[in-house]
Amino acid sequence: MVVIAPEAPRVADPARRRRHRWLLAGILLLSLSVRLVALRHGLPHAYNADEELHYVPQATRAADGDWYSGYFENPSGYTYLVALVYRGVFAGQDVSLLLVDDPAAVLLLARLVTAFLGTAAVAAVYLVGRRFAGTTVGLCAAAFLGLAYLPVFYSHQALNDVPALVPTALALLASLRYYDEGRRGDLLLAGAAVGVAAGIKYLAAPMALVVAAAALLRAVVHRSRTSTALAWLVASGAACIAALLLLNPFLVVEFGKFLDNMTGQSAQAATTKLGQSGTAWLGYPTSLAWGFGVIPTLLAGVGVVLAWRADRARATLLLLFPVALYLTMGVQERYFGRWMLPAYPALAVLAGYGAVRTATALGRVSQVGAVASGVSGRSGKAGTRRHAGSHVERPQRSQIESETPRSRRGLGRHALRVSMPTRPVGLGAAPAMVVVLALALAQPVIDVVRSDLVLTRTDTRTTALAWMSRTFPDGARVVLEPAFPGSYRRELRSSGVELASVSRPFQEYELRLEPDLLDAYRVDGYCWVVVSGHQHDRGLAAGLIDAAAYYERLARESDLVYRTTPFAAGGAGDFSYDFSFNYYPPAYRRPGPVVEIYRLHDCAGA
Repeated sequence: MVVIAPEAPRVADPARRRRHRWLLAGILLLSLSVRLVALRHGLPHAYNADEELHYVPQATRAADGDWYSGYFENPSGYTYLVALVYRGVFAGQDVSLLLVDDPAAVLLLARLVTAFLGTAAVAAVYLVGRRFAGTTVGLCAAAFLGLAYLPVFYSHQALNDVPALVPTALALLASLRYYDEGRRGDLLLAGAAVGVAAGIKYLAAPMALVVAAAALLRAVVHRSRTSTALAWLVASGAACIAALLLLNPFLVVEFGKFLDNMTGQSAQAATTKLGQSGTAWLGYPTSLAWGFGVIPTLLAGVGVVLAWRADRARATLLLLFPVALYLTMGVQERYFGRWMLPAYPALAVLAGYGAVRTATALGRVSQVGAVASGVSGRSGKAGTRRHAGSHVERPQRSQIESETPRSRRGLGRHALRVSMPTRPVGLGAAPAMVVVLALALAQPVIDVVRSDLVLTRTDTRTTALAWMSRTFPDGARVVLEPAFPGSYRRELRSSGVELASVSRPFQEYELRLEPDLLDAYRVDGYCWVVVSGHQHDRGLAAGLIDAAAYYERLARESDLVYRTTPFAAGGAGDFSYDFSFNYYPPAYRRPGPVVEIYRLHDCAGA
């Protein structure tokens, strides 16, 4: 039984310290690399609707001086950061106009911001893991977050999900430090970090519970004055609000509109997405199997059990936010795997802790087996009097203390004590650790590499656009479903195509579909109909009878003149919102949906 280091171990061996630094540098470099690969996917078009509509355009307007967008459905922290980057890189230019003239450059820069923040989140998680249980746990946690599928995939998008992981992890780090050492500055820092996190992604707001728990648990466990703890907790809350308003200053000016926007967002989340099946209660845990990894998720479960047995207070600080987020989002009808991303830093630390403890147990079994074999081999030798246990190499007391921070020595019952090996576990010195990590990271690495390769290939919508641009006659009238971005429509119009007026949102389009629309198309000369699998599949999955009849009549009364698919033979199975946009299934060979182009029979248009 030894004390687990709640902060960076004071390693006496310079070689081991250098090895840890090189390992961390390698993890960060690899994490950044997989985020930079295929960062240009889809460009010059932003095929992700949130990227196209909710973040980049507002960042360009802010860069041009219009900081008030009147939009509160998402916080402005990320868009303001991107706007500042735009101001530095595109100094003196009209960035909003540049988004129209050169969208690839504007979108790519925003994606670069996300990719680097995603890598910074990996470094922050390393610090949390090191604080929680030592350097090896920190390295494992960094590897788990750095190579998990969902954090890597969404580091390729100009969205706020991944950037929010940085302040979320820092809030967890500061909360652990405050609980361990009681420095009030850490409590203020934790509150400010929560404000920044919520100012980037509203879903990070429940992290405030972790800060409150750190303050109260510190007061209870260390028997300090509760009134003092509450006073500093109030100060931490003030720091949180100040940071939130710094990133979202117009919340105060337009508080009523903010409430209306938030109410609207909550109402949407409370309703099932058209074509979505299952429940959030099951959907979120299931998403961890592919978004985080099966074995890392199991290791996180092991980490939960062992951390809880070792020190319930510190385990609570890791568990509280994932549980609160799950309970908050589980009651909603609408769910997406990426909405659970704010919980990934804590899960990565728990998985790192579970991995180290598992490797330690395996190492002990291996060591006992080796000793037993040695004893058996010598038992026939005459005159042998040595005790079997004397052949196990045992560390000296000084070795144990070198791995235990002075701030935690002598804390008595407040120290985190668990059944860990007395010799420090190092990645290079523990074959069991290497085996555990190799098994745990195999699935995430394969998935990430496959996804990056998919993103390097031309999107199906891009190939369809090239075909339409060279095939449609000048003045051709086309019905283009709303799943295609505005820049896509502009490019088609510039090639001489006339597009039917089809309004968003996507969901309402499917609800309005009916077979008689084809007669109206013919009357108006709209003889070409472009169908996106993102629209078609959600309508059929929702069981919309009129939409199904519309697509059946379209296929019956038209010639299919062009079809492109992102899938290998066999397709991707049943419709899924996550898998339609995340390209996770192995059946994907390129990004995008199935795109079909029909030419209506008996239509007099061009």
